[in-house]
This record gives sequence, C-alpha cells and structure tokens, in this order.
Amino acid sequence: MLDPHQLRPTYIQNGNWNRIDHRGNEHIYRVLGEEGDQIFVVQIGYRENEKFKLHPAPKTKSRRETWRRRTADEAFMKGDLYHIQERGIPPDMEADTAPAPGEDPQYDKRRAAVDYMVEKWGDNLLSNRRILIRAVKETASYFCSDVQSVRRWFETYCFFGRHQNALLTRNRDKGGPGIARRGNRDEFGNYVKYGRKPAKQLENPDGPDLRQYIRPELYRQYKSFLTQAAWGTDDKFDEVYKHFVATRFAFNRNHETGERLVYQVKQYKLPSKAYMQQIGRKIFYDVRADRAEVRRTASHSRRRQTKGKTRDIVSDQIPVLDIDATAFDNRVHFPHLADHVDGHGKPTVLLAVDRWSGAITGWHVTFGAENANGYLACVFSAYTPKERELAHWGVPYLKGFVYGCAAKIFVDRGPGSSKQAEAAIVGRLKASMLIAAPYRPQGKGQVESEIGHVQRALSILPGSTFPSGNEEKDKQNKKDAKTQSVSLRAFMQKLLVAISRRNLEMQNKDILTTDMLQRKVIPCPADIYWYNKGRLRGDAAQAWLWPVEKVFRRLCERVPVKAPAGIVTIDGREYTSDALDSAAHRERTRYGRTIEIAVYKLPTTLSYVFWDQPNGNLGVLEATELTRKVFGDGTILTGEASKNARNSLAYDAAQQAKANEDGIIANKPGHISKAKAQKMKKVDDSAEFRPPIDPKKEAKKATKAIEEANLNILQPLLPVDKTTPPPEPPRDIEVEDLFVFKPNHRLALEL
Repeated sequence: MLDPHQLRPTYIQNGNWNRIDHRGNEHIYRVLGEEGDQIFVVQIGYRENEKFKLHPAPKTKSRRETWRRRTADEAFMKGDLYHIQERGIPPDMEADTAPAPGEDPQYDKRRAAVDYMVEKWGDNLLSNRRILIRAVKETASYFCSDVQSVRRWFETYCFFGRHQNALLTRNRDKGGPGIARRGNRDEFGNYVKYGRKPAKQLENPDGPDLRQYIRPELYRQYKSFLTQAAWGTDDKFDEVYKHFVATRFAFNRNHETGERLVYQVKQYKLPSKAYMQQIGRKIFYDVRADRAEVRRTASHSRRRQTKGKTRDIVSDQIPVLDIDATAFDNRVHFPHLADHVDGHGKPTVLLAVDRWSGAITGWHVTFGAENANGYLACVFSAYTPKERELAHWGVPYLKGFVYGCAAKIFVDRGPGSSKQAEAAIVGRLKASMLIAAPYRPQGKGQVESEIGHVQRALSILPGSTFPSGNEEKDKQNKKDAKTQSVSLRAFMQKLLVAISRRNLEMQNKDILTTDMLQRKVIPCPADIYWYNKGRLRGDAAQAWLWPVEKVFRRLCERVPVKAPAGIVTIDGREYTSDALDSAAHRERTRYGRTIEIAVYKLPTTLSYVFWDQPNGNLGVLEATELTRKVFGDGTILTGEASKNARNSLAYDAAQQAKANEDGIIANKPGHISKAKAQKMKKVDDSAEFRPPIDPKKEAKKATKAIEEANLNILQPLLPVDKTTPPPEPPRDIEVEDLFVFKPNHRLALEL
C-alpha cells in the first residue's frame, strides 16, 4: 500500500527506466507517453554484467508494453524500478547529420509520413489498436507506400525516442559493395582504417594505405583465446589483450641445419590496436554474459559413467586432483658433471590430473628420490599459470595448458602423505588430502593411465628403454641405453609437447553434458576443464578461484632475509631488483640500518623469487648476472645437479690446493724436489730384499779379487827356464791396464 503523503515518480516522455523482474533480470524501457492510469513504454534493451545491450529496432509493436500506474509506483518504492541516464541512442546515429530538405527524397518521404501520423492521431496511436491500424493504412495510401514500411517507420521512430536521425538509412549495419562500411570514425568524421600494414607499405610509408581486415586464421585464434580467458579467468580485457599479443609466434627453419626457429610476432605486424580491441571487447563481454547466465542456473544433470568410474564421485563444484610419481625409462645426462658424482640417471616425473576432465594440470621432474618436495612442486605447478615456465624451456607457443585450485587432492602412500605435504596442502591451501585405500585402484583415478600415455610419447627419445612389445627391439634399446642419453632441455621440451597434445587431442565425448553440447564445447580435456572452472559460483568460486598471488603466499616457502646494498642471498644465490635497491637505499639513508624483507622461494625454479614490497604487493627479484653465470639458467643442469657439480668441483679444487701446498714445502732449500722424490719412491718400491752386508768381509773379497787380477797380468813378465826361449816382449804396460785406481795413486811392482 502506497503512502499518500509520499511523492510519486513522474514518467516523462522519452525517459528511460530500468525494471528488475522477479528473476533478477534488468530490462531497459523507454516511456512513450501516458494516459490516465496507463503508461505506454517500449523495451529498448537490457543490462548484463553492468553493460547495456540495445535491441535491434522492431518492425512491429512487439516490443511495446502498457504499465499500470499503481504497479509501476509500487515497483519504484521497492527499488525494482528506477530512472537511468542511458539514452539508448547508438553513437553513429548521434554522429550522423540529417540531409537538408530535397537532398534525399526517400528520407523526406519517411519523415513526412511519420509526422503526418503523429499530428493527426497523436497519443491515440499508443492507446487504441484500431486507430493505429486505420492510421497506418491511410498513411500508406496517402504517401503511395506499403503498410509494412509505414508501420516499421513509426515503430523505429518511437523506439529511438523520436530522435531526429531515427529514420536515416543505417547502411553500416548492412554492408555490401558500394555501401559505407561499419566502424568507428575519428574526430573529423572519417572512418578509421583497420588491419595490418602490408610489406610494401612498411617499406614505403609515404605510399597509399593498403591495410586490410583481420585475417580469418588470426580471428579464429583471437576468438578462441578471448573465449578461454573470459570463461575460465576473472582477468580484465586489457590484461587478456596484452597476453594475447605476447603469445603470438611465427616459425621458420634454418637452411643449414634444418632446425625449427621460433620468432615472436612484432606489434606492428598485427592489425591496429584500436581495431583488435573493438572486435575483441564484443567477444569478451558476450562470453562473460554467457558465463553469468550459466552460473545463475542450477547444476545440469551429467551423463552416467560406466560403473566404477572415479568421475562418479566428483561434484562440479568440487575440483579434485590426482597426483602420482613414476620413474621414466629415459636417461638424462648432465654435462660438466663428473661421472662419479650422483645425478645422472632416470628422471622421476610427477603429474597432477583433474579427475573430472582428465586434463593434466601440473607436473614436476626430479632426479633424486621421491619426496614431499616433489609433491609440493607438482601442486604449485597445478595451481599457477604455465606461460613463464613454457618460455623458460623454449616452447612458449604450446597450447592446451590449464591451471586451477582444488578442494581435494589424492596422493600416493609414502612421500606424498608426509607431514611436510600435509602441512602445506591441508594447513596452508585449506584442501583435503586423501589417500586411496590399499588394493583399490578405482580410488586412484586415471593419473597412472595418463603417466603411461606420456611415458609412451617420450619413448622415441634416444636412450629410452620403455617396452614396445617387440623383444628384439627392446633388447637393442637396452644395449643402446648404455651409451645414449638426452639433455635436460630436450627431455623437458618433449614432456611438455606430450602434455599439450594429451590435453588437446584426447577425446572425452562420453563426459559431455547437455549444456556443453549446446555451447559447442570441444570434447578435449583442456576445454572441458575451462568450462567446469567457469561454472564455479557462490561459495565454491570464492573458495577455489584464487588469484595467483594468493597461491604464492600460501604454497611458497617464506624466508626472512636481510638485503644489504639491495641484494639478498639465498643458498649462495643472489637476487635483486630496482625496487629493492631503492627500498634498501631509503632504509639506509633514513634510519641507518639494513632493510629486512620476506622472500618467497618458488619450488619450481631458482631463476627468480618474490618479495613483500612496502605497498603490500609481491615483487619479483631476478638473479644477478654473476649468479646466472655461475649457476646457469636451469635448462642444462637442475638445481640439485648444479649443487652436486659445485660440490665436486670444490672437492677437486681442495685436493689440488693441498697437493700444490705440499709441493711448495718440498721444494724449499734442504729438501729434495717433488719429481726426485717420486723417482726414489719408485725405486724403493721395485727393489728386492737382500740380507745385510758385513763391511770387513766385503773388503777382503775386494782385495783378493784385485790381487788375482794383477797376478794374471804380471805372470807372463816373470823369468822362466833358460832352455826355453823367451817369448816376444809384449807391448809397454800402462798402469791403467792393470786395474782401475783412483787418480794420484801409484802401484809398486817388484820385477
């Protein structure tokens, strides 16, 4: 009941009103007039996601309605009816100029016919149906026209609020040869040129403008990208457009090596920004409106799966992840790492699979034992976007990667159910960590099946021993695996390609619901995942659609450190940024102390970390040039392998330093050299054992030997029997012929 002392609203002619129905839908009406207790209106559009959408001009009175004054006042008092400033006039209609009398006879005829009807019958055209029919017939006969055209002219005139340009021909909505194209105009009224600039125009900017519209292939990619972002994320259009431009790549091949090369498309090679944003905004907000409509409706029924499927226990409002690890039958070799250092061998791959759609949402590769850190890194990968990691491994052009939070996480028994994983998943992520019961593989989901498919895709790499079913081939592969291996970069690129193809090419037609079929959802895991994620609403959306910064704060390890000179050191690695350098300088100059900040270590990369900025947001700290030079970028050696290599180099350097120090001491005066000591040691090691020698006996033996030798020389010179003729005298005897004596010694002979 209305209060008689309360002021009532005034419904002026051509005023626009927003009316909310019992379902919450907002409809925009234009007041055409009123008579007594009746208000004559026409519906000109509706509001969706805070955006006004105009209906096309009607050809009949199907859009017109009649309100009771009392009902309208009650809706106004409840807040379901209120006046708005939106006029509902298209911008191009406002910019057009009506031709002068005599310039366009067809326009003059339309305007004269409508003025004739309004002046002769007035508001009776709105309140009396019979008068309207008679007026249309008489006007058509008077102006030599047909009834349908006259009725369309009058309804269009009323629909646009009796605007002076309402009856102009809107050729830009029709298109066709020789007809002005639709589009924006600049401040001088000229149409804005769209499209990319051809190569000839880039070479000769002063020549004629040869730009064209967007290519069909680029438009298809643009529409698909915007649809996915508008449905699955809450990002604004400007952010999505920048992301689209940054992900445009072109391909070529090296003529000498045949290697595939990837180039990022430059901005000037694309159509103009204004044109791209104009066609993109319509696609983007149409998808957002469709998503809002789906969220308002109740959950649709899903097809019943085969008995025993794990998808039967999944609710569309509760995303579930399955995580498992398997040692792949591949061998990755790290260069610059000695063979005796642990680190070479089979990689252990962890995959996170969405239970309902079957999409692979996260991964992690480790070359050590399966532990809780690997499970946490896999969860972090499943929760965060993948663009930075794809660029890190040199495959930024891959598609089909998804991410999102989960309410329940199924892990394997063992490291996955450790206290560290429980504290992160349950304590910080507020998710339920579940473990499949023993001897019940149905509860583990399809993660093991997905790991098998990915492992089969990587079996083509050199050094793989994955069984192929052919005994001879498997035997040969095991022999080749002893001498063949791949680099870490090649292994990761092949792994990411396998995940991308699995998310885009696997057919899941059996899980499509009725609303998915109506909206033409592609039956692949990636599209089904985005569709289910976009349908989250209410408490589920608030609980599980987290911003990326919240994931960093919840899952990354928080380390308080000091930053002298704007540089933080974590495990021997140095990180810095311009913002941190400025904050450290301000802290030092104002308060005379070293700034202390909180740093968040990412479990998937060591190239950068995040830190809490003074304004409360997270900032990025990049590794310094020296750190990148010493530790690398992580594409050749993993963080653990780099640590092992550095430890091995440190041990070798310590042994070499000790040996050098020993050599310096040995080469001091009074000591033998190192080379001579080695020779002496070699002689001592190869010598034979003999009994001890008596010096007196050895001297007697030497004297007797000398005497016998001298006697044999002198005996021919002694006298013999006279009857016997003497022999020929020998040559002169020298002292040296008798025996070798030392210099300055003489020998006395008795002849």
